Amino acid sequence: MEKVFLTSVILSKVLFCGEVNLEINNITSNCKTLRTGLYNTKESFSNVDKAYRGINLKVETSKINHTFSNIPNGTYAIALFCDENQNGFLDKNFIGIPKEAYGFSNNPKVFGKPNFEDTKFELNNNINLKIKVQK
Repeated sequence: MEKVFLTSVILSKVLFCGEVNLEINNITSNCKTLRTGLYNTKESFSNVDKAYRGINLKVETSKINHTFSNIPNGTYAIALFCDENQNGFLDKNFIGIPKEAYGFSNNPKVFGKPNFEDTKFELNNNINLKIKVQK
């Protein structure tokens, strides 16, 4: 009985999880680290410390591919930025305009910071996303 239960739990995890495959392009040459977060709630969206999954990607070219694996199906959004000075957060000028390059899933065209609704996507098994870094 235990084996059947464990097998069904493992199978349900495999069947209801997927991969988020990212292609991030247009990365500037002064970007050495790309802080990338996968968010699963609007409350946590774009807060580096509250990402469902986060990673610091070392930048060596203008394009990076990364895969978030074993992600449960659901609604997510991605926010990323070039941490040029390695201080752990997106630097902004005195009126709040980013001084470092950034990007979001769906590449929304908005004035100011987009919200979760602008950037969300549905994961059902696997998804391929392209994010263009902008400054």
